[in-house]
Amino acid sequence: AQAVFPLNKSAERSRSANSAAGAMAMAMELPTRPNLEVSRPMQAHGAAKPTSSPMVSTSRISAVLAVAGLARCAVQRRATAVKKKGVRVVEGKEIPWNLFSPKAPYQGSCISKETITSKTPLVNWETCHVIMDHGGKVPYIEGQSIGIIAPGPDKKGETPAKIRLYSIASSAPGDDETSKTVSLVVKRVVEVSGKGWCEYSNVPKGKDPEFPDAEKVYRGVCSSHVCDLNAGDDVMITGPTGAEML
Repeated sequence: AQAVFPLNKSAERSRSANSAAGAMAMAMELPTRPNLEVSRPMQAHGAAKPTSSPMVSTSRISAVLAVAGLARCAVQRRATAVKKKGVRVVEGKEIPWNLFSPKAPYQGSCISKETITSKTPLVNWETCHVIMDHGGKVPYIEGQSIGIIAPGPDKKGETPAKIRLYSIASSAPGDDETSKTVSLVVKRVVEVSGKGWCEYSNVPKGKDPEFPDAEKVYRGVCSSHVCDLNAGDDVMITGPTGAEML
């Protein structure tokens, strides 16, 4: 019979079983000298003396196998953690993500713009349907958004204006099903004092052509940019961003 030295339990608890390095350290601390024999009765005179023979400990085998398994898992985790540019994994599915940033937007163009609402007494009655060409460079899925960068200046005087996100109105292939267009439905933001809520003003008093007598008039910078587009105009696009939603 052979005696096997057990692992030091306190040392074993102090290491993380989820770390390949920890498993390797435990394996290296296993006894490396030949195992000692259990004492036996004295042999008769002239009989061959018992010899000690090394024995491979099952604990050592288990530790080595654990090291190999954890190393494979670590490699797999590193492989799955590698991020692809312009791609994000959502619920196990790769979707396009931030292919174009505010500092490096895609320059698309307006194909068409159509006002799809009729004028009402409300100052913010106008809603437009705009189709833009992205040349297949800005793929997206249903439920995502794109950013539009207006030339500005915005209410803080910044030029170009800060990015504004809009939910995409078209399906992934686009309204023309070429996978080269994206559509937005945008409501023009107009706020006029005395005709509803109006906190800011970005139009000089008396200079608004539609409401010259108003004390304050605020016109949304990016919504006005989108609603004023004509066929052939350039459009600065960012994104896409957001998760799939059906």
